[in-house]
Amino acid sequence: MKYVKDNLADIIILILLVIWGIYDLFMWQSVCDDLISIAVGFSLACLFPWCCKRTDERFLEVRKKALQYSSTFIISLFCALKIVEVLREHSIEVNAIKVIFVGVVLQSAYFLIMKQRIDR
Repeated sequence: MKYVKDNLADIIILILLVIWGIYDLFMWQSVCDDLISIAVGFSLACLFPWCCKRTDERFLEVRKKALQYSSTFIISLFCALKIVEVLREHSIEVNAIKVIFVGVVLQSAYFLIMKQRIDR
């Protein structure tokens, strides 16, 4: 229970991914998509700084590595999409909030996994 309490923001981010993924799989495109994207964006704007601020001093290096990993992934993904777009001569539409959300989820998951390894 202490683990959940210490990492509540990171766990909420992972749960939000599951909920949004289920919504994306089973719901048709509609007007609500824009509202859902706005709600997820506001949630990330609140949760991401909260999870970074609540990090213990002894895990700050792990959080830094998680942020580096996440940033590298996002940059690599956009570069790969641009390369595919140029090679196929076809533009690819990407929902930027989803890519940013995946990056935030990756940093939270990486942080939780590495923190659990260090605690053992």
